[in-house]
Amino acid sequence: EQAKSRGEVPQQDLASVVDAMSELGKSPADIVNELRSALDKSPVLLPSIASLPSAFLRDDRVDMLDVTLALLEERGHVADVSMYAGLMAAQLRRRNYVGVAATGARLASDALTPRMLAILASAAAQRGSLDEALAHLQQMSAPVEGAKSP
Repeated sequence: EQAKSRGEVPQQDLASVVDAMSELGKSPADIVNELRSALDKSPVLLPSIASLPSAFLRDDRVDMLDVTLALLEERGHVADVSMYAGLMAAQLRRRNYVGVAATGARLASDALTPRMLAILASAAAQRGSLDEALAHLQQMSAPVEGAKSP
C-alpha cells in the first residue's frame, strides 16, 4: 500500500513482498490484482514487476509466473522469450497440456524456439491432437550440417 500511495519504487525485494502475500493466503489472481493496482498508481514500478518472472521461474512458481507474464503483456511489456519457454516446460512437467498450448498461443509464431515447438508438439500429442503435434514439428527448421544446437 505504501508503494502504491507514494509512487516510489520500494527498496525491498518485490519478490519477497509477493512471497509474503502468498504466505498470507492470497491467491495468484489476488496478488496480480494488487500488482496491477500498484502499476495504475505508480507506473515506475514496471521495471521492478518485469524482474519478477525470472524469480518465479527460478523458484518454480508457475502459477505466479503465468499471471505475471499476462500482466506484463497487458501493459505492453515484452518479457524475454526464455520466460515463456520456462513456463511451457514447467507446465509440461505438471502435465498441464492445455496450459502449454495456451502459453504458446500468446506468442507470435516467429518467436517460438525449437525447444518451445518441441514442447508444444509433446503437449499436443499428449492431448491426442496428432495433426497439431505434426504441425509444430514441421515448423522446426532443418538442422544445418556442422551447426551447433542452441
